[in-house]
Order: sequence, then C-alpha cells, then structure tokens
Amino acid sequence: MSADSETIVLRTNSSENDQLTSSITKFKQMKHCVLFAFLLAGILTSAQVPPGDWSLIWQDEFNGTTVDATKWASRGEGYRTTRNHDGHTIYWRYEDDNVSQTDGKLVLTNTRVTTNTDTVLAAAVTSVNLFERKYGYYEASIKTAPTADGCHTAFWLQSKTMGNVGNGGSDGAEIDILESAYITDKYNIALHWDGYGADHKSWAQSAPASVHDGNYHTYGLEWGPGYYKFYFDGVLKSTYSGEGVSDALEYIILSTGASWGDGNAHTGTFPNAAYVDYVRVYEGVGLSDNNTDTIPAIRPLDDSYVYGADSGTAKTHGSETKITVKEGLTTPYVRRAYFKFGLSTVSGDIKSAKLQLKVQSSNTEAESLAFDLKYVSNDSWTEESLTWDNQPSTGAVIASAQGVASGQPMEWDVTAQLKNDLADGAISLQLNSSTAGGASLTFYSKEESNTQDQPKLLIEYDDSEVTSIPLIPGDNTIRDIYFYPNPVKDILYINYHSVENSEIKIDILDASGKQKKRWISNVHPGENQLEMNLESRFASGCYFLRINDGKKMTTQKMMIQQ
Repeated sequence: MSADSETIVLRTNSSENDQLTSSITKFKQMKHCVLFAFLLAGILTSAQVPPGDWSLIWQDEFNGTTVDATKWASRGEGYRTTRNHDGHTIYWRYEDDNVSQTDGKLVLTNTRVTTNTDTVLAAAVTSVNLFERKYGYYEASIKTAPTADGCHTAFWLQSKTMGNVGNGGSDGAEIDILESAYITDKYNIALHWDGYGADHKSWAQSAPASVHDGNYHTYGLEWGPGYYKFYFDGVLKSTYSGEGVSDALEYIILSTGASWGDGNAHTGTFPNAAYVDYVRVYEGVGLSDNNTDTIPAIRPLDDSYVYGADSGTAKTHGSETKITVKEGLTTPYVRRAYFKFGLSTVSGDIKSAKLQLKVQSSNTEAESLAFDLKYVSNDSWTEESLTWDNQPSTGAVIASAQGVASGQPMEWDVTAQLKNDLADGAISLQLNSSTAGGASLTFYSKEESNTQDQPKLLIEYDDSEVTSIPLIPGDNTIRDIYFYPNPVKDILYINYHSVENSEIKIDILDASGKQKKRWISNVHPGENQLEMNLESRFASGCYFLRINDGKKMTTQKMMIQQ
C-alpha cells in the first residue's frame, strides 16, 4: 500500500451496541487535499445507525455562523392552508429570516404576527436540487419546538415526482420521519403518495417517545427497496412495506409549521424554536444503486426580458433582479423572457436536463395556464443589448409547464435540445405564456443576490447506470489493492486481491466525499487486474477511490490531472 494511502473500515452490529468502529492508517503526507473531515466527525461521535455496514456520504453538523447554501435552500414564503385553532383562524407561512445557525445548531424559529389576524411565521430548509438520492439511512438529532404553542417540528423527505398517480408511490412519496404534532409523549410517522388531490393515499402511525422533554433525540429512517424502518434514539419504532415505498430520488426538508397538531397558536408563547444538531446520510451495502446525490447546476450567462411597451426604444432589462412573462392581448402588454446558458462544462452521458426558475410573484390566472419554452437558435444576443426590437426569432415549443404560486419552482425538460446544442457550446431559450390574456409570472433573475433563487439548468448524468469492468487476462503478485498511475488522466488500472468470487463496487468521490461515478466488477479468488476508463469526465484535482466488497470498505487518495 502506498505511503499516501488511508484505509477506512466501517462496521456496526448489535453485539457492538451499534457503535461505529474504525481502523485508520493515517496519511504520512497531506500535501494536496483534505481527508474526509465529514467521515472522521462521524467516527468521533456516537452512531445511531442500524446493524449492518454503513458509510457516511453526506452530512451537515451546522458548524459556522451561516447556513450552508451548497446544502440547503429556501422552501419559499408563500402562504399555506389556514387552520382553525379553537375558533381562531391561523394563517401561516415560512419566513426565510426565521432560519439561522448558531452554536453548532440549525435554528428554526417560529414567530407570530397578531395585527388583525393571527399569522404564524415558521421556518424551513430543503436540500432540493442540492442533495437528492434514493435509499440509505437518514438521521437527524433534533430538539423539537414546543408543540403546545401551535407549531410542530418535522424531518421529512419529498420527491419532485410525488404528484404522479397510479404507480403505488414507487415514483415518489412524502416520507415523514418526524412530525411532533402531539402534546403527549408520542410523535407521528407518515407516508403520502399519488399526489395531494383526489387520488391521494397515505399511511400514518404514532410512535411513543419522550419527544417533548426538552432534550435532543435522534430520528432515523432506513430506506431500501420495498421497505422503510423508522428509528427513535436508535430504537426501531416501525417497519413498513407495501404501497408508498418510493423508488425515486428524494430530498430532505427540515421545518416547523402550523399546518396541524394538538397545540394552539392563538394562545401559544412566541417566539419559540426547534434546534437541529446534525443531519447525516449513510449509504448501506446493497442499498447504493444510485449516485445522483448532487445534481450539478449551471447558472445563465445572460437572462432578460423584452417588453412590448418598449417598441421603438432601445430599453433593456438585463440588469434587473426579476424577469416577467405575460402574453397580453396587445403588444404593449407583452413580456417575454430569454435565457442563455454556456455548456462548456457539460460532458458525459446526460440523463436529464431541466430549466428551473423560481417564481417571485404570480397571479391567479397564471396558476391555471401553461407557460411555453421555445428554442432560440441565435446565441449572439446579450442581456446588455437585448430589446423588444432586436429580440431573436424562436423555433417550436420544446416544453411546457403550468404556472405555480409565489415562492415555488417551475421546471421545463430540455434534455433533447441540450444534447443537440452541446457542440455549439451554448443554448438559448425563450419563455412566454401559452395563452394571450392577463396571466403574469415574475421570476428571479441571475442578478438576484440569493443564488438558490437564480435561474439554473439542472444536469443529471447517467452515472446511476453502473459500468461493468472486464478483467484483464494475466496475474501479478500485488497483494490487497494497488492502483496506477497516480496521478491519472484517462485509464486507471487496479490490482485487487480477493479471497473469493464476489462483486465489488468501485466509486470515485470528490474531495468533499460526494460520489461522482460508480463501476461494478465481478472478481475471482486471487489477483485481479481491472481497467477503468475515466473518459475525461473529471476535472483536475484530488479525489478518493473507494472499493466495497460487501464486507469491508477501503478508501485511498488519488489525483486526476487533465
């Protein structure tokens, strides 16, 4: 084994009280990159993971003074369904300013405004578009807000495709790991699938637990093919199988809210808060058949809108923080949006590409109409020079999406068109309403200071399809694991010693520990030589090579130079 290598073995079982044990051969040199700080943090604290082999793949310990924008985004500030609290109508919504981070904790604060009517301002963060995957063990350490004051605390997963109907929830579900809605010593576990309309289906179970004792407790979900297991402080509370088990990518939500529960927000004491000590996600042996845990986002090179009332002028709107779309009945009431994205960083097998815009404001008419995305073949326009009079012509509609309420995202699938435009190095798009009238949507532009609200192209690569690696004929005397060259550019060779016929999983992770690519190979007893083609898909830098044979996991540092 090379002098720069590190071997990490993670194993847990019931006889060891579910504690995480490790064997670490430390680096002799640490010149080029940082070892898995997130993994070591997990080793140094008590683990609540269920029996089995688990590898920590994502976490937030909430150190520092600000919320990590690479992990968490806003849930939007639109008003939610009202609720009757003992004869008093309670309005409520999320308030971005009620999310903070201090003393190593995420703080979700609830406040109340009592002018005219009671309005509760709750708090929430989501990992949508930042961290999404299926299967694994999800755990959070949480001190819940006082439910008696009218706000329950929630730790849950959601899928973008939860609204699909007719597939038994396999194409997405709401998975509620914690809802602290009761004022007695129990909490709610629930599932929702087939959307929230007439086809909605659900399952729920209350779990006895000392949720309201003012202490931190861990809430966990083990999620695998066809089943869920729910845990409280490491103790199994419920097992579920059947309809409602998602087989789709899900993202994490941490929230408080006044949507339901035993408490009374009219008489409750405000402000109050929920506190989150950490969130951790583990990959389990046999559950790791995807690696779409981080979806790359591309920000626009240019974005703007043109306004019919500007006809005959040279007025531009590229410096504004908003983009408005409206197809009025006459030219002075028409506004059309334009977006241009550079594609120089896009490579590899593209599974999907979606344009995502966040709605800043909308009207009722817009929420019932489709908005059409059209292809623009001319990429020479810029936001500094685009006007009503020089706007480029458009092609056919390539995607449509129905308008949504303020604070919500909208998405259009542009996969086919993006693949066609890769060679051009850029793609331009125009957005307008499908029907002339009063429907109006205003989106955030790239000039918006909050990057999570800016327009983006979400690129999902087809790395979830693992690559089978053929064995190279021949043998050698290298024991255990050895790989070369290091640094590597295109082809990586691995010599792997196995004591039995087995299947091994080989992952490349970036310096932060995020999985970037997976290969699978069948090996035989003795020495095996494997060849991996990196296909120039990786940028130069420090990475880690992780090999898992189902019994142990080995991780070694590697460098890629392009």
